[in-house]
Amino acid sequence: MTETLLSSTMWSCIKNFFTYETTKSVVVKSWTIGIINRVVQLLIITYFVGWVFLCEKAYQTRDTAIESSVMTKVKGFGVHNGQIMDVADYVTPTQGASVFCIITKTITTENQVQGLCPESEKRLICHNDSQCEPKKNKPGDYGILTGRCVPFNDTKNTCEIKGWCPAEIDTVQM
Repeated sequence: MTETLLSSTMWSCIKNFFTYETTKSVVVKSWTIGIINRVVQLLIITYFVGWVFLCEKAYQTRDTAIESSVMTKVKGFGVHNGQIMDVADYVTPTQGASVFCIITKTITTENQVQGLCPESEKRLICHNDSQCEPKKNKPGDYGILTGRCVPFNDTKNTCEIKGWCPAEIDTVQM
């Protein structure tokens, strides 16, 4: 009796496994449609497990698009073959490829040319040449020190620079 019950339960499970139900809860008691339904489901699962996960490892695919940006600021002066070079001269390419720039602050110093001139009024005030060590520069200097103390105006002397003259006056006009 137990064997018959087990056999009928097993047969019932197999029958129910190959039974296809629609969204309207209509039970289709067709072995052909049930087998086709389960075979299609098995093929879809096999495709994902076999091809997508094991062969292609698509779950490990990484996005290669650039998702960050890098901004580099270069400050200072250099000398090459006696020529004073500032940022615009030694940063190449000036803007780069596939780049756009938003300028948020512009400081304009009229009629600037490269040459020798006194440093700006508030910087490098001196009384004699010994206070202006040649080629000793700090970040923010507007040129390369020549080692000479020269008159800035009637009352003040500043160290002489070789660079863009007149030296930049770092104030923004509103």
